[in-house]
Amino acid sequence: MVAGLLLGLVLGAGLTGLLAARWSRRSARSTAYLRRRASAAEDELAQVVERASRLEGALDLVGEGIVIADLDGRRLFTNAAAGLLTDARHEEALVAAAVDAALAEGLEGRTVEQGIELFGPPTRQVTVAASPLGPGGGRLGAVVLVRDESRLRRLEAIRQEFVANVSHELKTPIG
Repeated sequence: MVAGLLLGLVLGAGLTGLLAARWSRRSARSTAYLRRRASAAEDELAQVVERASRLEGALDLVGEGIVIADLDGRRLFTNAAAGLLTDARHEEALVAAAVDAALAEGLEGRTVEQGIELFGPPTRQVTVAASPLGPGGGRLGAVVLVRDESRLRRLEAIRQEFVANVSHELKTPIG
């Protein structure tokens, strides 16, 4: 009886050891697999972060202001040009309010465009345009584009004045 009990204990311990060794090998394989997957995920995340960083850098170089917001209205990105035009100082407060209003319209799925004239030396004309953001009608948020059109309007006024002067001079007799 004692021999049977000892034999049972030895067999039980051997079987337990065998199962533990098998589970240890499986666990080691699973751990190695999980480590490989984690490493691959880290590499992929690093690539995504690098691409996002390059995209942000490129958008900062654009001369027009860009503001991107998610569906909750949180601003995810504001490039340098938008930051300069929407800082809450004097007339820029008007631009900031227009950006907020356009952003709300864009988040509701509407495309809007509004012109603002800022009277402060120098006089400036700013256009704020918003549009929903997302592929194929699915909304992910909204994007607002802020353009300072002052220089373009001044050039257009100079062109019109030049054409008017030339036209007048051609009609005047050379006398």
